[in-house]
Amino acid sequence: MRIQTLAFVAGTALLVAGCSGSKSGTNGSTGGSGSTGTTGGTCDPTKNPATPCSCTSDAQCAPDQGYVCDTLQTKTCIFQCTKASDCSADFAPDAVRTTCQASSLGCTCDYDPTSQLSVCNTKGCGTDSDCPGTGQVCQDGQCITSPTSGVAACQVFPEYQVLKNGQSATFTVQAYSDLNKTTPVHVPASDVTWSSTSASQLSNAGAKFTANYPSGSPTELAGAVTATVNGKSCTASVKLYADATGGRVVVIDSLAGVPLSGATVLFDSATATTDADGVATVANVSGTTHTVSVFAHHFDYATVAGTTATDLLIPVTRDADQNEGGVKGAMPNLFQQDSKIQAGFVGMSIAGSITDISTALLAGPSKHITGTVAGKSFDTNVPAGVLIGLNGAPFTGAESYTALGAAGWCADSSGNTDTAKVSAGTCGTRGIWALAGEIDIDQLSPIINQVSGSGGLGGLNIGSLLGQLLPVLRNFNSIAVRDVAFPLGPEVSGNVDPSLLVSHDLEYKVGTQGAPTDSVPLGLKVTLTVPTLPKLAGDYVDGAIAVAAVDVPGRGLFPLGLTAGTDTGATSSSPNTGTVTYQDPQTGNNKNGLLINMAPAHGGLESGTYRLAVVAASLKNLTNGLEGSGIVMNPGPCTTGNANGVCYGAAITVPGTFMDFPESATFDYLSRVLTPATGASTLPSGTALGRADFQDGNNHRWFVYFDPASSSITIPTPPAGFDDRTRSDDTATGPRSGLLLLTFDLGSSVTATDAVSFGSNAAGLQKLDKYISRFAIKDYPPPSISITSPSNNSAVSAGASVVVTVSSDSDNANKWTLCWTSSATAVSDISSCAAGGDVDPSSGQATGTLPGNATGAGFLHAVLTTADGTAVLNPTVDTYIQLTVQ
Repeated sequence: MRIQTLAFVAGTALLVAGCSGSKSGTNGSTGGSGSTGTTGGTCDPTKNPATPCSCTSDAQCAPDQGYVCDTLQTKTCIFQCTKASDCSADFAPDAVRTTCQASSLGCTCDYDPTSQLSVCNTKGCGTDSDCPGTGQVCQDGQCITSPTSGVAACQVFPEYQVLKNGQSATFTVQAYSDLNKTTPVHVPASDVTWSSTSASQLSNAGAKFTANYPSGSPTELAGAVTATVNGKSCTASVKLYADATGGRVVVIDSLAGVPLSGATVLFDSATATTDADGVATVANVSGTTHTVSVFAHHFDYATVAGTTATDLLIPVTRDADQNEGGVKGAMPNLFQQDSKIQAGFVGMSIAGSITDISTALLAGPSKHITGTVAGKSFDTNVPAGVLIGLNGAPFTGAESYTALGAAGWCADSSGNTDTAKVSAGTCGTRGIWALAGEIDIDQLSPIINQVSGSGGLGGLNIGSLLGQLLPVLRNFNSIAVRDVAFPLGPEVSGNVDPSLLVSHDLEYKVGTQGAPTDSVPLGLKVTLTVPTLPKLAGDYVDGAIAVAAVDVPGRGLFPLGLTAGTDTGATSSSPNTGTVTYQDPQTGNNKNGLLINMAPAHGGLESGTYRLAVVAASLKNLTNGLEGSGIVMNPGPCTTGNANGVCYGAAITVPGTFMDFPESATFDYLSRVLTPATGASTLPSGTALGRADFQDGNNHRWFVYFDPASSSITIPTPPAGFDDRTRSDDTATGPRSGLLLLTFDLGSSVTATDAVSFGSNAAGLQKLDKYISRFAIKDYPPPSISITSPSNNSAVSAGASVVVTVSSDSDNANKWTLCWTSSATAVSDISSCAAGGDVDPSSGQATGTLPGNATGAGFLHAVLTTADGTAVLNPTVDTYIQLTVQ
């Protein structure tokens, strides 16, 4: 994942948050009003008659029983709880009291800073452990009687699994109440029975199966595991592999799980091609460490450098732009006539590891929208997943959504793996997630002012803006659709083929208690105690983003909530303090840590695993990209006396410390040598595995995994017929690609060898995201230079000043020169060029003077040089404009 993906995620959150909220009386809220009666001072608001009690002061509204006068808006008596017990008290409004008394978990009394009123909210469950009744499960955030007796069909995940002799894998099952598998239901694990086609080859303890490869059998065997729920059975395919002799590399499609045939494997200096089972073998392996690479057309490249393993499993991810497809639709009941902005953002579930996300796939296509808000007209492009309107009328272009999904597994007409489509990358099965709601127009003022004055996303203080929007984020609805199958194919005229978009409208509403529904409120309030933030370039970073999600086998990540905090202790004269704060919604005071409102797993996501990531980063400005250091947790259920898990009111202590940033990596694009830590520097403490990511100009990537003990890694030259993705134009002599360096902490028992070895029960690259406990990311963008003035095709005087902007070239002391030539060909000889001035480190700008030989019509080149100023950089970094010198 390029680090700009984090910027996109933050920007997307701002777009949604800036135009979202919730309607009174929805999202699990019982409402704060209920005082009705005849007008006049004799009205008793606690009697709940038919017409609101008019008032001009609290004294007319039984304030001792929780009723106050809404003097700002309705001029009527409204109910205001002060504690949870008020919501079920006799004096509470009928609708509030009956709803809260009927809820198995009761209600909470929450203060909503957006309205400055309190409201009774039904308390949702996060896991089955929250449910007090025997035989109850937590479905859609509510405790219901287990629906096992109504199960009509099921599906096992992962749908396809490769296993080596002695290796184990744990499967999950999703139950459905209909034969078409459109209505998922959550059943307890105790109601599922597991078996396999051959117990001697695939033995199991519950859902965990272990491969026992029979001696003397062929190199690979086919098997299956079966789950049975309420008498209904479903299976998943398993490919079993024997122990290997010599060198073996098994290559799989990381998202479909199936073996990949026809891939080119470079094992040290030996070359092999994978067969139908994804296997490439190399005889006579020598030496103690090896560099193994996989090259496949239409897939990311992968290299494992400096490993002692000789039997490897390497997953590769299909290029996001080879084929495209996904979903389209609308959210009709989002738009209401109530003088509010209605908005939402829709995406498909995020397949694979969060560190591997394709920026292009996540952002998806864009669309053009126009409209007017608070007297200000706008005309802009937004991601195609955005829905937005005012007073029940969508803005032009924002009436519907489009979201793209990644290719992967799909079924044929019999429910088995559709081998042909999976191999071609022309199908996928993912889910849909959305955040949607409403917001009062007057609440947009600070947001509009900051965005309009920022000069774009790069100038925004993301942490500060997200902090302002927390009250809105708390009122979102989460929408989830678990299973959507869709086709993929080539683009048409540079855009996704409309025929490859499956139609699916979304329901923005909350169903009756216990009924399956697309939509639930962000009903779980969780506070996070955050460790001291890490330092970058000698100073603490200034903020942190927390993301809550659920990881669903076979479908990917579904975001459930987002929050952020900044270091409020920093001032213009003092540095950051290493802490983040949030505003307590009850008191308005700042508290250390983060507060996140998240949705419970819902809509069939209950079979997944909660994920919570806290990423420390510099949020004040995104102009130069974003570095992040993250801690990843898999919080389980809260238990009696322990709220350090997923439940309403949980208080989670983020474990450990943040990793330092890998700040001193270098890559020589000529010798192809990567040095993860130069000079006296070392990789961050706790690093068990490193990875360098190269990405060319087409967003095609090359992942290079390395053991942290490696002091240098030589990146192999791609075999004939494959592009060189260390160069942005894929040619061996082209300009540099960007470089991103990641370091992973894999826990105390997992090594770099475990991570790449086939048969390791602890690890395997296909499960990397499952056992990362910490990570750090540092972006190393290629150097660049641009001419700021004079403008192209202008006329200037001899000796005129020239202003340039230089970025990402501190390794070469930001040295540059100005050259005058008769052509646009990049300059190679700078002996007659004029040296440029010093670069301002804050702005990146510098000033120079036209060379003495500049006369008449010609080309002015600005060229980066080596630190001593004697030669051009190699690869060359050159820009030019045409001028006429008078």
